[in-house]
Amino acid sequence: MPNRHLSRTIAMQTLYEWDFQKNLKVDDIISRNEKFFENEDVDKKYISSVVQGVVNKIKDIDGKIQDAAKQWPLEQIPILDKTLLRLSCFELFYLDEIPAKVAINEAVELGKSFGSENTSKFINGVLGTLYKIKFKDIGKEIEAQWKILQEKIRKSQKVKKQISAGGVVYNRHIDKFLLIKDSYGRWALPKGKMEQEETPEQTAIREIGEETGLKNTSVVCKLGKIEYYFRLKNQAIFKTVHNFLLKTTEEKLTPDAKEIKDAVWLDKNEALKKIAYKNAKKILENALVAVEKEKQNNAQK
Repeated sequence: MPNRHLSRTIAMQTLYEWDFQKNLKVDDIISRNEKFFENEDVDKKYISSVVQGVVNKIKDIDGKIQDAAKQWPLEQIPILDKTLLRLSCFELFYLDEIPAKVAINEAVELGKSFGSENTSKFINGVLGTLYKIKFKDIGKEIEAQWKILQEKIRKSQKVKKQISAGGVVYNRHIDKFLLIKDSYGRWALPKGKMEQEETPEQTAIREIGEETGLKNTSVVCKLGKIEYYFRLKNQAIFKTVHNFLLKTTEEKLTPDAKEIKDAVWLDKNEALKKIAYKNAKKILENALVAVEKEKQNNAQK
């Protein structure tokens, strides 16, 4: 099996020489360095791919490095450090078969072997930032693709649209929030399907009353909506859930066993800890912010 560490070392040496003497052809440098290690089991395909990749994408790679190390202009970075950053940046962003942590760890080790006393720390810091940038960009791309998919689903005639409403109920008298245990045995926010001629606000009040027995709730503000796609008995469904902050003075809860398994009042820390769904947790966090603002406004009056 080819020695990948030695192959990466050869790639580093080749890129270092290319940056130091730009008048030399990179293919000639690769051939000369590989010939020097001809008795070693090296991965020639990897060496050529990485070196040519860095050279071909040098502007993009240097731009990424500069974004991650704004306080260090490229011309002030030592050639070896810059070479290692370029090599690993290429692996991070363009070679998916190499795990990100392997690329970073290898660069750090090469920095320890060939660089100055501070090289490995500098390399580790910049590559750590590049790692965060990479996965932040991936997250944005996935989010954009999901929005496109949602729009296609929304417009499709084969997809059944379903609208529900519910939200966070806050009891100011006991400074607690309402959670229900759903049919899956997970703590969630109360919600239900919107009926004809109802507004989302009316649905939220009615469903909370039916599920928990609360008869006197009122809407304070809208917290946002959750949209997701699922299948039920081979029927594609696109569901929109409108969420509100509601308030009440009632404390007694009488959960409807047909709808939910339990309902409880919890303080904000307990509620955040117990709530099982990420999107519902985000709605709860929005509610906590709204409640704090209301408290501050009341205190100023």
